[in-house]
Amino acid sequence: MKLGSVIVGCAVLGMVVSGCGHSRTHADTHTVTGLRLLPAPTLQAGSPVQQFYGSIRALTRDGKRYFLRLDPSWFVEGVTANVLDADQTGVRCRPTRCEFSPDDYATLDEGHHTLTFVVPARVRGTVLISGPKGSPVTIEQLAQIVHGTSRLKLYEPIASGVWIVVRGDTVYSFAQQYRP
Repeated sequence: MKLGSVIVGCAVLGMVVSGCGHSRTHADTHTVTGLRLLPAPTLQAGSPVQQFYGSIRALTRDGKRYFLRLDPSWFVEGVTANVLDADQTGVRCRPTRCEFSPDDYATLDEGHHTLTFVVPARVRGTVLISGPKGSPVTIEQLAQIVHGTSRLKLYEPIASGVWIVVRGDTVYSFAQQYRP
């Protein structure tokens, strides 16, 4: 099983992964709703590679690195999204009988606690510039977008959320989420 599949599977099952597989293979580039996330570091014993979805609350530079404050949410799809939408609207249904969630996804924000991650200055990711297709940017460009000083015109606001790939406390890539 490829590490990219494991990461996506773990993210869908709860976003918080504890010891999700041990392997010495390098992660392949994988896609989350059409956006390219860069390869994660090699997974070894110790801190697992995790993938988080959420809203950026702050992105500040500190020398040759940045600190990203993320308000995490669970981004769920399929039956999980359908049942969550039903629960949130007070509708009781069997999981296979719940009405379809709009756009077949839902988000669950269990609070507004932020997580702080270290982002090396070399990190790159994608944002939505010309439609729901990712365009590569640096972490410096993402910081400009977050601070409202960027010349880039996003297809939709960065508030649509981002995915980050993390090992321990360090971000290795990011991708803005397309939300139709």
